[in-house]
Amino acid sequence: MRDFLVLKLQEDSDGTAELFVQFKRGEFSGLGSAWFNTRDVRAFGEKVAGTYPIPQGEEIAIAGGYWSSDDPPRVREAHAAIRIYAIGSSGRLGVQVKVAEPSYDCNRPESLSSASAEIETKYEQLRAFGKDIVAMTLGTLTSAALESSDA
Repeated sequence: MRDFLVLKLQEDSDGTAELFVQFKRGEFSGLGSAWFNTRDVRAFGEKVAGTYPIPQGEEIAIAGGYWSSDDPPRVREAHAAIRIYAIGSSGRLGVQVKVAEPSYDCNRPESLSSASAEIETKYEQLRAFGKDIVAMTLGTLTSAALESSDA
């Protein structure tokens, strides 16, 4: 079985949604979630579907978790994060996915679980994944999946 990344969205009535992130790379896997504004997830999907090429040193990213009170706010503790970037100049892409357990005022950060992996893909698969993310936010799909390429 190929490596994969699957996203599922469970929307709330206030314009937010819990994004569930599941991945497998070889014998390694992870599952986690974070809350997002549905509009931000849709914008991420649109950017994933419409960006070609991704310039070296740049990335398409989304992260959710606990936010800072900084201006502008930033994610200070990521519970689900995805970064997409070029690997070299041959059309290969890396999709770095990370999930982590929320701290909930944990006194021992060492006890918290997390998982991350890189899944390699190509633009054709990435474009379809982005379109599926958008469709998921519109309620026409229940999930968006990305399988690794035969890179």
